[in-house]
Amino acid sequence: MKHLSEILEVVTAVDKKNITEILIENIASDSRLVKKNGMFFSVSGSNLNGRDFEKKAIENGATVIVSENEPKEYYPDVAYIKVKNVRKQISIVSDFFFDSPSKKISVVGVTGTNGKSSVVNFLFQIFNSLGYKSGLISTINYIIGEKKFDSTHTTPDSITLNYMLKEMVKENCKFCFMEVSSHSLSQFRVYAIRYKIGIFTNISHDHLDYHKTFENYLRTKKIFFDSLEVDSKLIYNADDKNSSKIVEDSNAEIKTYSIKNKTDYSCKVIESTIDGLHLKINNNEIYTRVCGEFNAYNLLAAYATCIELNLQKEMVLIAISNIDAAEGRFEIIKNKNFVSILDYAHTDDAFRNIYSSIKKITKKSITTVFGCGGDRDKHKRSVMLDVVSKNSDFVIITSDNPRSETFEEITKDMLSNSSNDEIKRYFIVEDREQAIKLGCTLSVQKKSLLLVAGKGHEKFQEKNGIKTPFDDKKIIIKYS
Repeated sequence: MKHLSEILEVVTAVDKKNITEILIENIASDSRLVKKNGMFFSVSGSNLNGRDFEKKAIENGATVIVSENEPKEYYPDVAYIKVKNVRKQISIVSDFFFDSPSKKISVVGVTGTNGKSSVVNFLFQIFNSLGYKSGLISTINYIIGEKKFDSTHTTPDSITLNYMLKEMVKENCKFCFMEVSSHSLSQFRVYAIRYKIGIFTNISHDHLDYHKTFENYLRTKKIFFDSLEVDSKLIYNADDKNSSKIVEDSNAEIKTYSIKNKTDYSCKVIESTIDGLHLKINNNEIYTRVCGEFNAYNLLAAYATCIELNLQKEMVLIAISNIDAAEGRFEIIKNKNFVSILDYAHTDDAFRNIYSSIKKITKKSITTVFGCGGDRDKHKRSVMLDVVSKNSDFVIITSDNPRSETFEEITKDMLSNSSNDEIKRYFIVEDREQAIKLGCTLSVQKKSLLLVAGKGHEKFQEKNGIKTPFDDKKIIIKYS
């Protein structure tokens, strides 16, 4: 709880009305979550106008409204604070309301197009195995001490994020490993978070439905590193061609990692098999159960972070040799008659990495089951299919969270650059379960490896606003 006068000291207000000494007991940007003596942040988005929910927030107990706009109606017993950027103020107030939790725990943020979930998951496993109680905020799930929660966003809203960090502090967590999405950066969700280390994995075309251009997407990622303070560290993948642009203006101490060149942290892949990777990291050889050559980058980023956080090298190497792949991230499923790989891949670059890794571990033919998400970047659909087609012997196109679009609309975009001969070799099966069943059948008949991509860890299929339970892994096992 905080007094309104205290909160006003950190808020940059344009105008204020009906200000009195009020004790604020809760803060929310969702009117349904407002309680007695609450502060409501009136946020407008592409489809919603925050002013439409102010009355409901007041009915639920809001005594303060924070907005960029004049309200539809003033209430004499409600305080109004007008601000220039309400999203930024949510982040600032959330940090203050929950007593600046990111100053009390070492927060490691990871951003990039691919690899975020794997890196934070590897770090979480390593630190916990070495006795350091840690928290996790990722696309897959949120973990606070011994409590595990389903993830709603890659990076939650500012209020939820700071609340979770405060709970981690209460649970005596010393570290928090979190994914930092481009959406969260553009919406100021992480604006007031203090990071011990920021990690950049890579960047390729993604989320252009939201950012519109690759340049905007790149600039948004750059915000994260520009915001790192001088006593923070920045660890980046020097093999990514855009990395120098991303980190060029950061004030943080910079460390690099690479598989292709000698940098602060270097790695050589000695062998890649279905059972894991044999690596040489800074001249130290290790074996790990994690599969996929591209995961060498993710493991190297995790190793570099551990060393920069002053963990003992020998202990870190032992821990890395005992960790597992993140759920739904190049997850190997050894069935009775064939091997399948479950992955979250939903960009053309992610598919290229996967196929490159698969071809290092097997000479078998490849059957791929995948689709493209609805209401997402349409321009990458045909590019993704092109990568899949060139690297697969059998291609099964299916649904993957169509949301408000029809399967026919999505498939049309996917096939837009395919020739008639190419289209003839594709299997098009809208029902995802039947598509996976067909993939399992083909894998047995053709003795091929099965790749089921797009959903990874997800346990639902989303269509027209309704999420129906669906688990790729369970379906694979069912028909194996």
